[in-house]
Formats: sequence, C-alpha cells, structure tokens
Amino acid sequence: MAAGKTKSSPSGAMKSLAPRAALTQKAIEAAKRAGQGPWIESAPKDTVLLGLTKSPGLIGRPKDFFVHLYMATPLDRVRTVKSGIVFHVLDAVAHEMGTRPNNLVATLGIGRSTIARKKLKGMRLGKDQSERLMGVASLIGQVQAIVNEQGNQPDFDAAKWFQKWAEKPIPALGGQRPDELLDTMEGQQIVGNLLSAIRAGTYL
Repeated sequence: MAAGKTKSSPSGAMKSLAPRAALTQKAIEAAKRAGQGPWIESAPKDTVLLGLTKSPGLIGRPKDFFVHLYMATPLDRVRTVKSGIVFHVLDAVAHEMGTRPNNLVATLGIGRSTIARKKLKGMRLGKDQSERLMGVASLIGQVQAIVNEQGNQPDFDAAKWFQKWAEKPIPALGGQRPDELLDTMEGQQIVGNLLSAIRAGTYL
C-alpha cells in the first residue's frame, strides 16, 4: 500500500452513502406527494408514442416516425410498452419494411395465433411483444438518423434497407443474419451496436 494512504473498509463506504441515500428517499417521497415524477402516470406523455397505444396506423411521415421512436426518452418508451401497442402498428411497420405482417411476426418470435386472436378482439399487443416491435422500429429509426447525418437523401428508404440488410449473413455476427437476433432485446441491442459500428466506419 502506498505511503500516506489508508484502506477504507466496505462498511465505512456504506456508512458514507447512507446519508445521501436517505436524502434521495426523502426527495422521492416529496415528489410523490407533489404529484411529480414518471411513476405517477403509466400512460405515455409523448404524443407520438401515445398514438401507438390508440391509433391504427403510423403518425406523420414514416421517416420522421421511426427517428422519433429512436430518439424517444427511455421513460416514454417504457410507458408505451406497458400500455401496449395496438396490433395495427405491426401491420404498418411491416408495410414500410416491404414485408408481410406474418413475416415480421415470425421474426419477432410472436405466435401467429396470438396475433390473430388479438386482431379479432381488437386487443393491444402484450408487453414483451410491444417491446420487440418498438425495438425493431427504433433500429429503423437509427438507420434513418445515420442517413440524415450524411445530408439530404430523400430517395433512401431506411425501413426497406433494414429489411434487406437484416436478411443477409453478417461476418461480424459470425455468419448469422441480423433478423435472427430480433426476437430478443439482447439481440436487438447487438444489432444496434453493429449499426453504430457502421456509422463510425469501424465495420463496412
């Protein structure tokens, strides 16, 4: 051990954190009493994301819609997922990707019978299903955001590009196709990291 330094014990470190933890808890309780904080309202406050829980289709231009999902705050995304996305949004996203809804359902690992039942009854997607669908839409938004950084390219279709790109084996994924990873959030994170690498020029 270097001269002049003393080793602090774990118990000492915990004691030093205790006052700050108490202050944090008091702040949380005060915010709750004041009716503040994201835990008060479960419905999404973002108007675009709120539309996903009510509207039968995409809101505004698809390019802007996908980027909006990509840029949305984590709290708004969580609220939307917990509220449940209407199943019509899945049809709309599949249409923008240039694929059939059943193909997107299979990619996301959602049972066709489940979707058929929800469609018949006009139900929203479940939490896990909503999360996967929003994740894919956000990945498309990530692609569009990358393109937007490069300047105006009005003819570029991020949704259709992503669909075609995801169907091809990628060396960086050990020969797997990106669409094989889209049925889990961990897999979607891997795909998002790969898109970030493409943006940075570290993978082409």
